[in-house]
Amino acid sequence: MSRFLKIEGKNSEEKFNHLEVILKRFSRRLHKTIIGAVPPSPIFGYVEKPAEDGTIIKCAIPAKGEISRACLIVSKYADSKLVTFNVEVANFDIYGVSPRKIAISFQTRKNVVVANINQKVNVGDCLTLSTPDGDRISGIWTTILYHIDLTEGKIEEVVIDGLDKLIEENLNEGV
Repeated sequence: MSRFLKIEGKNSEEKFNHLEVILKRFSRRLHKTIIGAVPPSPIFGYVEKPAEDGTIIKCAIPAKGEISRACLIVSKYADSKLVTFNVEVANFDIYGVSPRKIAISFQTRKNVVVANINQKVNVGDCLTLSTPDGDRISGIWTTILYHIDLTEGKIEEVVIDGLDKLIEENLNEGV
């Protein structure tokens, strides 16, 4: 089959009949199921030193979804002691009160830490990574993989749009 379609017919009715034949052929080739891969959105940052209060990164979650994985890279530790890191996900109401709060703490001295989080998040959740040992580390890289829930995603009908465009181009050539 050639890349371009030629809609044949001497008049509009014959062209529409031929177009119906083409659409029937296309509909047989189209699959009933469509599989789409939705890559995660990375949330990332770098700080040379944590803020005075120990904050490394803060971010607001704009849509319902899931945090699947996190990566923390610490370029330099000042000594050989373990450093404590705190991860908090909180959802604040209009009064600044957090009715839902998830907090995890861990200690490490590794330069690279990758963890599977698999934590559901909602619109307006605030994620904070901090440390009480901010004066003992420097050069901190962070990356969090965030998957937006499919109900929040944009749905595109690429195959149908592409077919419509191709048909319209061919109709315009024949006129």
